[in-house]
Amino acid sequence: MGGFSTDKLDLKHVNFTLGFMISRPLIPSHGIGLRTGLRYFQTDNSFEISQTEVTLTDLNMEDQRETNSNTSKFNFLEVPLELTWNLNAWKRLGFFGGPTFEYLINANGTTVTEQFSNGSSFGSTFTGTPSGFRKFNLGATLGVEYKLTHRFSVGGLYNRAILKGFSFESELANVSTNSTIDGEIHFQNVRMYCGYKF
Repeated sequence: MGGFSTDKLDLKHVNFTLGFMISRPLIPSHGIGLRTGLRYFQTDNSFEISQTEVTLTDLNMEDQRETNSNTSKFNFLEVPLELTWNLNAWKRLGFFGGPTFEYLINANGTTVTEQFSNGSSFGSTFTGTPSGFRKFNLGATLGVEYKLTHRFSVGGLYNRAILKGFSFESELANVSTNSTIDGEIHFQNVRMYCGYKF
């Protein structure tokens, strides 16, 4: 199977997906089966992580804030375990869903950091993605497939990570006496694909 994935419905966020699946019937009389395989997919994500620290000293109160705005492309491998159901009345149409076990291969992007300290601000931009992304994740998939012929099919699926994909840590957080950190990411994407049955 091969196709594209996107987390937003515009051409700038269309990515590539490729994989293979192995299926076995469980209850053939009701069109119920099980399938697994290996899939590769890309997804784009934009996110912002903000942190505020207020430190009380003997002389004054220090206010430090940091905001990280990031746009990155992520490359994943996943192993799905999906239950399939083909309509007996119309055997060309089927549905599937189940958990996916996902592995983050790498991530590349651009991060803009803006910091404020006691009223003054300064910023920086660097190419790369912050560390802290979860390498292994658990997701859920729900999709539909239509058989064009005995060998060719088209389909679409929605995938969302169950566990949050990012845990933000910084030196500012480690020395914080009264800090708040905002930034949870749950990866999600929509994929369209064409399949060929061997």
